[in-house]
Amino acid sequence: MFKTYQNKPTTRKAHLITGEEKNMTMVGDDYPCQHDVEIDGGLVSFNASEPVNIGDYIIKLSDDDIYHCNAKVFNAGYSELNFVDIGDDEETFVPESAVDQITALARCAHGVLMQYSLAYGQQLKPWDEICEKEQKHIIGRIAHFMTYPEAEASAPHEAWRMRILLSGWSLGPKLSAERKTRPDLCYFSQLPPEQQACDFIIKGLVHETFHN
Repeated sequence: MFKTYQNKPTTRKAHLITGEEKNMTMVGDDYPCQHDVEIDGGLVSFNASEPVNIGDYIIKLSDDDIYHCNAKVFNAGYSELNFVDIGDDEETFVPESAVDQITALARCAHGVLMQYSLAYGQQLKPWDEICEKEQKHIIGRIAHFMTYPEAEASAPHEAWRMRILLSGWSLGPKLSAERKTRPDLCYFSQLPPEQQACDFIIKGLVHETFHN
């Protein structure tokens, strides 16, 4: 199985050789040479410049560029990425090592939105005073634009709108748990401009922090 490992600032797909792989064969009599091995039910061919041992890795850059790396070299430069779910009503998986950074940026984004909201007469509570669900809502926005940097500012709202509609809610003039209606189940373009601006602000912060 190919898992994701990190080598700052890049990531690589790699398979740990355990000795349980099926049909590993060496093509040729000397190194460098090609090896064939069955991984996850499929035949994988990779290049090796030295003997392949248990504990070594097979690194996959692309379907046409797969090669062997000994354990000492690999472990000196890579660590396996563990992913955790930090979303609220949607599964949002991010590298565990990035959670603190994402949360810090979400806190910063909320601070910016607090100042912005004053321009149209609304006063938001500080980060430490809003509920966990509200915090996760902003954290989920940050994670979304990190994962999909080319996504439109409207994308998180439209994805949320579809999930809520599919769960039985509908657009209505007032929020009603009894009738399952919400006034914010409209298209992103139909939201008040100041509410749309919040997602543009969050997208911009993420872009300047991670993708500029």
